[in-house]
Order: sequence, then C-alpha cells, then structure tokens
Amino acid sequence: MYVVSVLDNGDLRTFVSASLKVLDRVVYAMIGGSEKRFLLSQVVDIVPVGTAPSRVAPKVAADAAAPRMITTQIQ
Repeated sequence: MYVVSVLDNGDLRTFVSASLKVLDRVVYAMIGGSEKRFLLSQVVDIVPVGTAPSRVAPKVAADAAAPRMITTQIQ
C-alpha cells in the first residue's frame, strides 16, 4: 500500500493506493478499484505504508549443541 500525494490544479490531493508503478514519467496507481494516471511532475510524495517486515531470530535445531565458553588460565 502507498500514500500518494499529487497536485491537481494547484490543490494537493492525497490518495491511498493498493499498487503503484512508474513507467515513462507516468505514475499508475490503483485507487478505489480503478487505475489512475498521474504525470510524475505532478507527484509530490509517495510513501509506502503497511506492516514492516519482522526480524525473526534464526531457528536453531533442537539437537544442536549450545556454544561453550572456553577459558584458559595461563600461569
């Protein structure tokens, strides 16, 4: 999902777009179930929104040995 801000006859309009692509200086945005086209020069801002990918800890096998702390005492 994206929030798209564009200039429309001098007025700032903001839309939520389900999908977005930019081809040949034209922004194609899926807004309200239909595709809208904006010239890239009219676009003020494009912000991706939604959930951020989570950082998942790497999986460790159940039978894997735990790392050992080895200390050496030198005299």
